[in-house]
Amino acid sequence: MLAVVLLAGACGKSGQEHAFEPAAAEQELMVTPQVEESAPIERKLIREGNLSFETDDLMGAQRDLDSLIKQYKGYVTADQSFHTYGRESRSLTVRVPADNFDALVTAVGQVAQRIDQRDIRTQDVTEEFVDVEARLRTKKELEIRYLKLLDRAANVEEILAIEQQIGTLRADIEATEGRLRYLSNQSDLSTLNISYYRPIPTTREFSRRFKDGFGNGWENFVDFIIWIINGWPFFVVLAAAMFAWKRWWTKRRQRKGVSESNSR
Repeated sequence: MLAVVLLAGACGKSGQEHAFEPAAAEQELMVTPQVEESAPIERKLIREGNLSFETDDLMGAQRDLDSLIKQYKGYVTADQSFHTYGRESRSLTVRVPADNFDALVTAVGQVAQRIDQRDIRTQDVTEEFVDVEARLRTKKELEIRYLKLLDRAANVEEILAIEQQIGTLRADIEATEGRLRYLSNQSDLSTLNISYYRPIPTTREFSRRFKDGFGNGWENFVDFIIWIINGWPFFVVLAAAMFAWKRWWTKRRQRKGVSESNSR
């Protein structure tokens, strides 16, 4: 429809002016540019790792890890603590510059007494990054063509049709730029998940749980007494109803006994 409108507008102008066909221009521009073989390509690698280890001093390990993260210019994005039967543990998610990833992994291994789990993964996204970058460049060139075409629009219909195409193209450009930023961020900063734990002796854990259970029992008893106090009007009404029912039942039995005696 846009091509027909523009063609009609171009026919009304000077015969020497060449009509610009956006459909043909778009088809020409949307061809993915070929990357020269001699052009150097920077590898885009997304690296992630998981480390798990045991320690005798949970707080000491935390201080050492904080120092290492700061030393290698990383930062913590998640910090969780867990307390289960027989174990106290902590989990960290660290983002660190890709160039410092291997050094941080080695340094964390030196802090640990024994590594229980070590899982390092690398994903090569170079091809996707180059493809997204080329498509973004193509879309921006097409946007420039549409803007030039907008300046030559002859009537309102052409302006509205071209602006609709520009709006759709702008949304695609923003989505492509977002994907490009995500790939760049993931390749520039690597992710390391660190989890470490401290075993708790069973006897100590039993004494702690016994103490907690005693305290919880006392709190539940106090809550029960408070619940009774808060519901005293209901208990008064219930007691009065039971007293009235018992009195009625006694009189009924007495009347029944008198009637049976008279019948005899």
